[in-house]
Amino acid sequence: QIFSVPDADPILLVHGSPTNLRELMYKGADNTKKYMEEMTVKYILCGHTHEQFVFEHAGKRLINPGSIGVAIGRRSHAHYAIIEWIDGEWEYELKEIPYDFSRVCKTFYNSDLLLKAGAWPDCIMKSIDTGINYGPLCAKMAYDFAIANGINVNDEGIPEEFWQIAKQKLGVKEYNPNLRSQRAIPN
Repeated sequence: QIFSVPDADPILLVHGSPTNLRELMYKGADNTKKYMEEMTVKYILCGHTHEQFVFEHAGKRLINPGSIGVAIGRRSHAHYAIIEWIDGEWEYELKEIPYDFSRVCKTFYNSDLLLKAGAWPDCIMKSIDTGINYGPLCAKMAYDFAIANGINVNDEGIPEEFWQIAKQKLGVKEYNPNLRSQRAIPN
């Protein structure tokens, strides 16, 4: 979606990429460069990778503010960006603020998410704990295991057993083992 304010250049706002909500746009990646070369606007604001960065290419600027909830790149910090129209250009300031990881864990453990979302919450907690994005790594591995076992993931999704296998192979621990007995999923 194009965002416009009076007397300022428009900004293309996307979650993933201009054509796909789930596509990742990384700094310097071939697909990122291609989109930037094709863009009709000078500025794009994206997310999805949870990785904070600015990338300039083909006379255009891509800003990824990062993530408040699951920031990738630095442990126990929330990322965001401030953008402001100054002297004919969108200026940016990438910001981060530390937070108490143990408090996040306590809130997370007291939510229903751990009981309802299978392996995903553990991947998210490891991502928050380490600053490395385990979500896509686990998703890709679980997908590959399911395909190798003849599962049509487009129709059925990825069964939880393959998420659990991927999680184990990646070394993603059970972040709250006390809840395991309450979960309706296999170990």
